[in-house]
Amino acid sequence: MAKLLVAEDDPDAGLLMQYVLKRGGHCIRLVSGGQAVLDACSEEVPDLILLDVTMPDLDGYEVARVLKSRPDTQDVPIVFVTGSAEVHHKVAGLTLGANDYITKPFHRDELLARVEVALRLKREADSLKSANARLAALSVTDGLTGVYNRRHLDQRVAEEVARSRRHGFPLSCLMVDVDHFKAINDGYGHPVGDRLLRGVAAVLRQQTRAADIVGRYGGDEFMVVAPSTALLSALVVGERIRATVAQREITVAGKPVQITVSIGVAQLAPNGDCESLVAAADRALLAAKAAGRNRVVADPPE
Repeated sequence: MAKLLVAEDDPDAGLLMQYVLKRGGHCIRLVSGGQAVLDACSEEVPDLILLDVTMPDLDGYEVARVLKSRPDTQDVPIVFVTGSAEVHHKVAGLTLGANDYITKPFHRDELLARVEVALRLKREADSLKSANARLAALSVTDGLTGVYNRRHLDQRVAEEVARSRRHGFPLSCLMVDVDHFKAINDGYGHPVGDRLLRGVAAVLRQQTRAADIVGRYGGDEFMVVAPSTALLSALVVGERIRATVAQREITVAGKPVQITVSIGVAQLAPNGDCESLVAAADRALLAAKAAGRNRVVADPPE
C-alpha cells in the first residue's frame, strides 16, 4: 500500500481524489495548501505527491521547487493536478522535475493509471539506486573481512595525507599483523584462517572510531589510518586492539586456538607522504615482531 500525499484546495475535488485513490488500494493524506505539503513531508515522506498547481499560499510550482531541493524529498514523484490544459503550464511543471501532469476534470481510470506508472518508475529507480550502492560498496570492500580493500585503502590514505598536510592536523597509521598466521593457516586449514582474519577485522572495527579508516593491506596484514590522531594517542588505540585480540580465541575440533597481533605505529612526518608514513609503520611492525610479537611498537618520529 503506497502512501500518497494529495494537495488540493478544492474540497470536493480533494475528496473525490481521496475516494478514488483509496479504492485503488492506497493510503491517502489530504491537505489543502502548499505549506501544508511541506509540513506533511517533514513529518513523513510520502511515496508520491499529487500536487494542485493553484493553492492559496504557496503554488504547486514553488512547492515542487522546495521539495526538489531537499535531500529527503528530491526523489519523491510529483504529479501535478490542474484545471489548465495550457502547454506552457505543463512544461513549467515538468521542467521543475514533475513526473506527470493530470488535467481536471480527470477520469478515475486515468488518475489510477498515472499514479501506478509513477509509483512503478519510482520502485524501479529505487531498485537501481540500491543495486548501484551495493556495487559501489563491493568495489571498495574486501570480500572476506568486510573492511576496505587495498585499492580503496591506498586511495583513502592519499586523501588523508593531503588533508593532514593542508590543515596541519596529525595523522597516524597502524599496521596490524596476525602472529603466526601461516602456521595456523597451514596447520588448521584455510577455513580456520579465514575465521581468524574475520575476527581480527571485527576487533579493528569495534576498537576504532567512525572517522578512522580500516582496511586489509594484504594477506594477514591490516591497516588503520587515524586522522587527527597524534602518535601517543595512536599507541593507545594500538594497545587496545592488541589486548582485545589477545582475549579472543577460536575453537577448532574442540580445542582453543589463541590469537595475537603485532602492531607498528607511526605518525606522518612534517614533510612526509603516503609512502614514508606506511614505510614508518611497517618498520615499527617489523620491530614489534622482532621483539617477540604480541606487542605495539612506535616508529620514532623524525
